[in-house]
Amino acid sequence: MNIATQVEGERIAKDVADHASALEVVLKRPKFFSMWNYWLSLLFGAAWGVFMVSYAGPYTQLILGAASGIALVLAIAVFKECLSLRRRLDAVITLLLQHER
Repeated sequence: MNIATQVEGERIAKDVADHASALEVVLKRPKFFSMWNYWLSLLFGAAWGVFMVSYAGPYTQLILGAASGIALVLAIAVFKECLSLRRRLDAVITLLLQHER
């Protein structure tokens, strides 16, 4: 077997494997984060703020605690969504670069 043929075959096999894995990521349907999950997250964040943040005054600290709890939980949900979208973007870029060759 010719060395050049072997190297070219390995490159083609790697390209096909990359293409298949990228297609798998792109075609996989993302989980639908339904609206009730957001409301549950908001409720959990408000409870976190009310019960975990020190409550020592009238209503100011209660409101700020609830707002900070909501912000914390939503930030975690948004970060998770960003990671998922980044994986999909990387897969699309891989597919576009392969079509460019």
